[in-house]
Amino acid sequence: MTTALGSKTVTVAAVVIALLGNPLTRSAQALSSGSHDEPKRAKSVKAALITAYEPCTSPNTVTQGSSLPIPACSPPARSDPECGFQGPFFVAGYAKASGVTTPIGDFRLSYVAKNLNPGCEGRKLCAVAEVRVTTDQCQMKPCTFDLPEWFVDSVTGCCIVAGGQCRVSTSINSEMLGALLKGEKTGIEILGCGLKRLDGPNPPAGLTFSCGVLAP
Repeated sequence: MTTALGSKTVTVAAVVIALLGNPLTRSAQALSSGSHDEPKRAKSVKAALITAYEPCTSPNTVTQGSSLPIPACSPPARSDPECGFQGPFFVAGYAKASGVTTPIGDFRLSYVAKNLNPGCEGRKLCAVAEVRVTTDQCQMKPCTFDLPEWFVDSVTGCCIVAGGQCRVSTSINSEMLGALLKGEKTGIEILGCGLKRLDGPNPPAGLTFSCGVLAP
C-alpha cells in the first residue's frame, strides 16, 4: 500500500528523471559523449574588418605579377556602396572583431568600428557570423551543423552608427538561449564574419564589412 506522501515522492522522482535523465545512465552517456576531435585549448579569435566586395562572376581581366594569371573583374563592386571606411578628406576608418569563450560556457562576440564614412551615420549595423558547429547537443552525438549567415536583429546584436562609431557586444547564448552549455565540448569553426547594414537606402544583400586583412 502506497501513502500519499510516497506517491508524491515517486511522482517528483519520475519528473526529475524525465527532465534531467537517470543519473545512473547520465554518467555513462557523459563518458561516451565528446568523441569528436578537438584541441586542448582554443578560447579566442581576433580579426580586422575590411570592405566587403561582390564576388567576380563575369571576369573581364586577369591578374598580373604571378606565374598564374587569375580571371578577375574590373572595377570591383562594393557590396555596400553607401556605408564604408573612406570618409571626407581621405580619412579612412577601421574596424575589428573578436570572439572569446566565457567561464559559463558561452561564446562572446565583439565588434568595434570607428571613423566610418557619412553614409553609415544613423544606420543599423548588425554582427554577422558564418559558422560550422560540432557539438554533443544532438540526438545522435556528436553532430555537425552549419549556420551560413548567423545574425539576429536585436539590441545586443546590432548598433546604430553615431559619430562614425559602432560597437556591438553579443553572445551566442544571448541570441540563441541554451545553444551552448558549460562543460560541453563544442567546436565553432568561423568561416566568415563581419558587419551588415540593415536599413537606409539600398541595404546590401551581403556584408558591409568583412573579416580579413589588408596587405601589406
